[in-house]
Amino acid sequence: MKTGSAVRKSVPDVIQSHRRMISIVRAAELGNHPDYATLAPELRADMVRCDRLARRLYQQLSAAFGAPAKPNAAVELFLTVDAVRLRQAAICIGLAYHLPSFGEVLDRRQLESIVNAFGQPTVFRALSYTALVPGRRVALGSLEDCLAMVEPDGWVLVRQWAEHAGVDPRWRIHADATAAASLRRDVTVVAAPLVSRALADLAEEDSQS
Repeated sequence: MKTGSAVRKSVPDVIQSHRRMISIVRAAELGNHPDYATLAPELRADMVRCDRLARRLYQQLSAAFGAPAKPNAAVELFLTVDAVRLRQAAICIGLAYHLPSFGEVLDRRQLESIVNAFGQPTVFRALSYTALVPGRRVALGSLEDCLAMVEPDGWVLVRQWAEHAGVDPRWRIHADATAAASLRRDVTVVAAPLVSRALADLAEEDSQS
């Protein structure tokens, strides 16, 4: 039997656990679950925002994808960061992966095309990540072809990081996100530092907001 002190001590843990569950469910890619795949995106969005459904959805998603990995800062951020910011991180990661294929120096036309496609902040951040990408690869077709692969390849890298971290990527990454990817092999050795850096930057942004 728990003493009064033990019960009082456990209450904050229960509250924190419930808040974590709600945060994970609200950010989850509900469309990856077969029971909800055919629902309209607007309806799925309404469902994950309903706290009364949180426990049921969490249990269903955990049964399908496995319980979320043991909490650590990076995994928690992956599971709970809003979809817009996670997508932006995936784009930045994919861009950092492809930039070295154009050589050590980008010409003005290339840089303008990349900035027009993704925006200056994303390009500058991706450039700061390129030191984490070992070696130089041959560009896969034209600049336009490579730019089209940036986001799907970024999601592949995030997916491989998640698998390596012990969390099913289906919690956050829709299957269609990697459909057009050029990456078909295991590049965890690249994904690990790139995604870890991107998540660390998101965490720093949160700490400053």
